[in-house]
Amino acid sequence: MRPIFKILLFLTILPVSAFAQSYLEVVQEATFLMHDSSTRVATVDARLLLTKNTLQFVEQPTTPWKLADVHKLRIDTTEYFVNKLVNIRDTVKVMERVIKGKINYFISPRLSTSQELFVQKDNAVYELRIVRKYVDGRTFEVKEYTSYLKHVTMDCKSIDQVKLVNDVALSYPAILKLITRYNNACGWQEQVTNKKQDLKSKLTLGIMAGAVRMANKLSYDKSGILEGKRTLTGFYAGPSIALEFRKFNDTRVSYDILIEKSTGTGRASASNRNYSEIHDYEILNIKHIIAANVSVSRNHDSHVFVGSGIAVHHQVKNHTTWRPSTGGKPRDPFMYHSGKDKFNMSPFAHVHFGFGRFGFRYQAIALSIQMKKIEVFGFEHRLSLHYDIKN
Repeated sequence: MRPIFKILLFLTILPVSAFAQSYLEVVQEATFLMHDSSTRVATVDARLLLTKNTLQFVEQPTTPWKLADVHKLRIDTTEYFVNKLVNIRDTVKVMERVIKGKINYFISPRLSTSQELFVQKDNAVYELRIVRKYVDGRTFEVKEYTSYLKHVTMDCKSIDQVKLVNDVALSYPAILKLITRYNNACGWQEQVTNKKQDLKSKLTLGIMAGAVRMANKLSYDKSGILEGKRTLTGFYAGPSIALEFRKFNDTRVSYDILIEKSTGTGRASASNRNYSEIHDYEILNIKHIIAANVSVSRNHDSHVFVGSGIAVHHQVKNHTTWRPSTGGKPRDPFMYHSGKDKFNMSPFAHVHFGFGRFGFRYQAIALSIQMKKIEVFGFEHRLSLHYDIKN
């Protein structure tokens, strides 16, 4: 591995390792308000508590307690409620309150990616869900949540029960709209937590720079089949735009436009004769990277996205030359690397680690036919540093 890639790999692994430790070992102090109105403080594994509804003490208190004994708790500045579910037997879950009113509206904690939704009326808490049922070897999906919504809103004439069953989707904004309408028409409502933030999409503008390495197989026909390998390295930089969608910012689409210069060498040999050629590459590309991303974890200002998409390569300049391996001057241009081959599209996958405004990304782009009459098989391996100017 070349020195520049060793340095870049180290700079990437170091903060990623620090993030993994901070995320996987979330040890925080929590303040608990119990059902008996007493207050207790303990150090807990916040990750297990907020994602698995499991109360695990890091430092065992003198008198331990169960999650079912807790009314609500606070970690940092965020308040969480602990409620026993009516429609799921012997189940207690931690949740955040979005709406305080005649009907309360809760969601699973933002650290969690489960995206569970809950409603509460008259101290009865229901988890809104779609369940699968198996009848005679066939699977059916039952919109169980509609029956609970009908039950809690049936005393309000402003809510059309038929439309509720047919039109209300099991989604954060749809339930938020329904509960707000009910409370305003037939009840009361004091609090809507982060309503605008949760409903609005979020646009992030940034810049990025990084390094790329390609080690690929070559195959082309030149008075017989020549096969070999090429290795290119390079640097790139450019702007990045990401649009994060609504609930918890769990999904987003991103678009990067990058200027990339790469250089390197390749060698191809004929299998049926004693002949080989050496290629010297110097290529300037503009690359358009379009991706769909899903959050696999989020912890305060840190997050991890995985994504995939399409990379569009636009070749601006190509000064690739070739020469016989036996010697001779470089010959330019190389007929199989014509500058006329301007565009190419390739699929890719990546993982993105974010820390506040900074981010690190590893990306693998699958290469197929990259240039005219020459087949290039392999992957581009890319490591980059991101900085969000606006988020």
